[in-house]
Amino acid sequence: MSAPLLLLYPRSAHLFQSLDFFANGRKDPIIHISDPLEQHCRPDIALHLSHIDRLNLTAQIPELGVVLIGSGKGRVAILTLHKIADENSSNLRARDAEGVNSRQYTYTMRMLCILPLDNQEEQNQRPLQPLVGLATAPIHGHTSDKAMDSIKRWRIMLTYRDHTVLSYEIAGRSALEVLHV
Repeated sequence: MSAPLLLLYPRSAHLFQSLDFFANGRKDPIIHISDPLEQHCRPDIALHLSHIDRLNLTAQIPELGVVLIGSGKGRVAILTLHKIADENSSNLRARDAEGVNSRQYTYTMRMLCILPLDNQEEQNQRPLQPLVGLATAPIHGHTSDKAMDSIKRWRIMLTYRDHTVLSYEIAGRSALEVLHV
């Protein structure tokens, strides 16, 4: 069974379909996001943070199919990973000529949002300091609402050099929702 491979470069992310780039004799697509955290800011701030403008912070939430990629410049992109059934595959358990299970999916990704959220950026709630930490953890027993108990909920925390911490919750069943806390 093959699994996708996400490679991060200083200013881009590439999602390869598997480690074997030419699996099953076909050329697999490579999904590419260029400069996902690009931002335009005042020249003095851009000069102050330009030396740390690279994708160097990561976290993942496999249960939600989410990958977070961040830059020391202060922002984090939330990517959702998706698996799409191949059109030419009618049998999901098909086997190739050697009797090995062949991959029946194409993997892709979508940018859900960028943290800090737009309204936080507009209200200057994001510190003009480097982002030095990115963490995720599941939230347990946060609510007594029975309907909410079945939703997987996670906390995302961004820590800046001046000790500012921005906290978010991400939750969802079929669609993800990001809440600023």
